[in-house]
Amino acid sequence: PAPAAPVFGAAGAADGRANGPAVTRSGGAALAQYPRTVHQETDVVLYPYGPGSPQQVGVASIVEESPNPGAAYFIWLSSQRPQQQQYVSQSEPPSQFQPHQAPAFATVQMMQVKVWIRDIVKIRHFIPDPQAMAQLIIISRSKALPPLYFQSSALDRIMDAFTEYLILTPSQDGKDCYDCQDIVQYRINAENKARAQIGDQFAAQAAQPSATAPSARMGNLMSGMLTGFARVTSIARDAVMDPGSVVQPASNWLYPPLEDGDTPAAAYPPPPHDMVPPLHPTQNVTPPPRSPSSSTHSLKEDDFELVGEEEDVGARANRERLLQEAREKVAVEPRQAPLSVDEWISLFDEFGCLSQRKWDSIRLRIFRGGFDQAIRPEAWKYLLGYYPLGSNIEERGEIDKQKKAQYYSYKRQWSTVTPEQEANWSELRQRKHNIDKDVVRTDRNWAYYKEHSSPNLRILNDVLLTYTFYDYDLGYVQGMNDLVSILLIVMDSNEVETFWCFKGLMDRIGDNFEKNQTGMHRQLGQISLILKYIDYEFWVYLKKHNSSELFFCFRWLLILFKREFPLLDVLRIWETIWCDFFCTYHHLFLTIAMVLRYRDRIMNEEMEFDDILKVLTSPCFGVS
Repeated sequence: PAPAAPVFGAAGAADGRANGPAVTRSGGAALAQYPRTVHQETDVVLYPYGPGSPQQVGVASIVEESPNPGAAYFIWLSSQRPQQQQYVSQSEPPSQFQPHQAPAFATVQMMQVKVWIRDIVKIRHFIPDPQAMAQLIIISRSKALPPLYFQSSALDRIMDAFTEYLILTPSQDGKDCYDCQDIVQYRINAENKARAQIGDQFAAQAAQPSATAPSARMGNLMSGMLTGFARVTSIARDAVMDPGSVVQPASNWLYPPLEDGDTPAAAYPPPPHDMVPPLHPTQNVTPPPRSPSSSTHSLKEDDFELVGEEEDVGARANRERLLQEAREKVAVEPRQAPLSVDEWISLFDEFGCLSQRKWDSIRLRIFRGGFDQAIRPEAWKYLLGYYPLGSNIEERGEIDKQKKAQYYSYKRQWSTVTPEQEANWSELRQRKHNIDKDVVRTDRNWAYYKEHSSPNLRILNDVLLTYTFYDYDLGYVQGMNDLVSILLIVMDSNEVETFWCFKGLMDRIGDNFEKNQTGMHRQLGQISLILKYIDYEFWVYLKKHNSSELFFCFRWLLILFKREFPLLDVLRIWETIWCDFFCTYHHLFLTIAMVLRYRDRIMNEEMEFDDILKVLTSPCFGVS
């Protein structure tokens, strides 16, 4: 039976969020060994010696031992010093929760409970009435934890935190009971199942009797391929992909060389749009993040039934018919109004927290409408991982202080270098030279950077140079300046916030800038593979004209279409990509759509690679 309602001591409010992230009780020191505390609730009650025994009030935390999501633990630490060291063991879980095979209760030693989250198989939570404390029971593969008692609002938050690591599905063991599965393993299993189903379907179609008309057989294969591809996209949208490699393309397509006597503004190709008024943050807005997993799913030829290099007339006509039917069935959703300031504020609870559940509920809205300009400076901090989901106002204030101190620590590593030191440091001189050369040519036709004395040019330079000391192995690569330029505008010239948002962006696309260009090669290979199956005729044309590697898409992917569209459109495109609603590789389909827009012109004019490159990288491409 449930014990009497726990009584709090002088430790603080029942809701741990009001106390901020720092735990100053006895449990805080024990948690210091973990590099990251994902979530924490104070005043969580446990009856370690059975119902009727003295209660113990403690801290419940989800902590990570390493950046690997699998190395996460749920820990309860007592805030009170036990009178004597005791061990607790019960052979049966509480009577109100009886799974088929009930493991023994976990041993509580020195008032600590710890379980590896990947080992959790069941969770039950029960709220007897609004005034009573909520009970949480956790069962892992090897043990069951003693019941923990939370305030109901704190229980909601801890359950939200669990969903970052576990898939929770209703269990047959009773109401409010959930079966748990490790989220990483769930995604792997889902992807493997989808692949197997698609493979079986294609194998069955390929094994049809030879008497079947070639055109009908081709139609069945294409129809199955389109259905299967959609299924893989929806099920395995966040699966991790393995890097691949292809031929290395030309690398310096971003800027023309500076000639003697040229002014930077004259040498820089004018963008196809004008600068919009600076974006100012809204003082009343208090926002949150995404979990950005930057993973993508690898698309390989083994995923599909291969079509021969040549098609007969009947097969081609049937494939075109199927593709046209697919286009007609696709729902074209109009752009919605941006998420407004009032809507944004309404997402937060009374402590200024935005839960993972609320964030997931607006991802479709972000995908179709983006953010109002007034909330972008705050909302992008969540998209790019500057703020964690679930953080309250006080915690975000602490995060701001920590990130500011860290940034200037990195900046001092180069700003305090004396001229004598720099004279003997050739690598630093070279990096400063490369950054200086690109900064003076970055968006100089925009009012934000037009004046040579503009402080924004100095901030842009400092952020880029500081990042080379944050990630010294990667350093500076041409194209980074284009990304930081927009982030600096959105963050209204805030140097610290621009740096950390750029760091979050590089966590997503950093492999685009690797010297071996592994990330770029992988994405170009994926685009070519997808194009082969949605427009085989065009893919064959590009292959015959040495263009199937799609190197003309290189700049689009490297700097996320920044040169191809007006600034406000670029902001909306980035938000659509970063919200990871349908998949984490939406930018690949956007790239294909841009190429196919010029398909007929390319084929009718029989363009070679150089002609295609000239058309698709011209300044007016995105606008036209």
